[in-house]
Amino acid sequence: MYRNFVIPTGLLEDKNIAAIEVRPGNKKIVHHVLLWNDISGQGRALDAKDITPGYEDFGGVGFNNVAATYQGWAPGSLPRNFPEGIGMKMYKNSDLIVQIHYAPSPTDEEDQTSINIFFKKESDVREITEYALLPDVFPNGYNGFTIPANQKKTFKGSITLNEDKSIAGVFPHMHLLGADAKLYAVTPAKDTIKLINIPKWDFNWQGTYSYKNLQRVPKGSKVYYEATYDNTSSNPYNPNTPPQTINWGFNTTEEMYLCYIFSMPYETGDENISQETTTSVADEPTFSEPSVINVQGIVPQPLHDGIVPQLNFTLFTDAKVRIELLDMRGRMVASNAEAAFSSGAHSIRLPEVSLSNGVYVCRINVAGRTVDVPFSVVK
Repeated sequence: MYRNFVIPTGLLEDKNIAAIEVRPGNKKIVHHVLLWNDISGQGRALDAKDITPGYEDFGGVGFNNVAATYQGWAPGSLPRNFPEGIGMKMYKNSDLIVQIHYAPSPTDEEDQTSINIFFKKESDVREITEYALLPDVFPNGYNGFTIPANQKKTFKGSITLNEDKSIAGVFPHMHLLGADAKLYAVTPAKDTIKLINIPKWDFNWQGTYSYKNLQRVPKGSKVYYEATYDNTSSNPYNPNTPPQTINWGFNTTEEMYLCYIFSMPYETGDENISQETTTSVADEPTFSEPSVINVQGIVPQPLHDGIVPQLNFTLFTDAKVRIELLDMRGRMVASNAEAAFSSGAHSIRLPEVSLSNGVYVCRINVAGRTVDVPFSVVK
């Protein structure tokens, strides 16, 4: 479930952000958190139409013209600290839109995710702004963004920089047909600057990628964004069986070509400015827990009648493991009894159950933690 919560900032004047920290309240169900700043009131209007807290939208806010996109949270991510003299704007009378992706759960769960936003005291701050590469860069605009059924298709768009830029980070975005994506710049001297390469897109792990140091891209460079989509039945995440022709849109059954670029005008020495974050902005060190399991996946994909699916994983210590199969509403449809496994590689059969076409989650419970592995059934 993707739920957008609209929080009025109450700001009486524009503020420069020094740091943003998202603290998930219930890591068992909070998969990732995305943040936007809205000055249009559209998020508030969508919220008002929904009788429950927030409103539903798949991977976005439901409209295009957000004022700013901020770094959120995904497992393993650190708070976003902006270097001295650099920041992002949060606007007066604006709303903060917080999207939380809640993973399926067979039991009722509660969550109280918190967000710490710190503002800079100084007003003289270089502002990082965003540019969104969208289908309007294609010759036919949004009408040129069509993915025929039973095809893989690559789209390539570009912009030309009219000044030297210091790029702080990027945020590619696609839906369930996404296969791979890359962003790069070609300078007037024909040098290539690689900005991001995602050879195997996974919608569930999207987010902002911030560079260790600001990346200089010179004036006159062309910045290219290439995105490939797999609209065939071999894509286990394809929401349509059989595949259907897909166009641009915000819904699960539609697709998006989108890449945010966060940058500011270049100044001498920018490439030496570090963006690394090592501790919590609230002075509370964060430590990642040692890994207990590495999951290689479920084979084959997608699942068909008459084929016995196998779950492959490696344990780094002796542990008890329990397997549950959930539908996309979080309802448990099958499970295995908890069993003890030794450290090492294992391949086990999934619980036997007749499943209809669709996407499911294999939940692995081990050492007090859970790992969710999505898979699809096509008959």
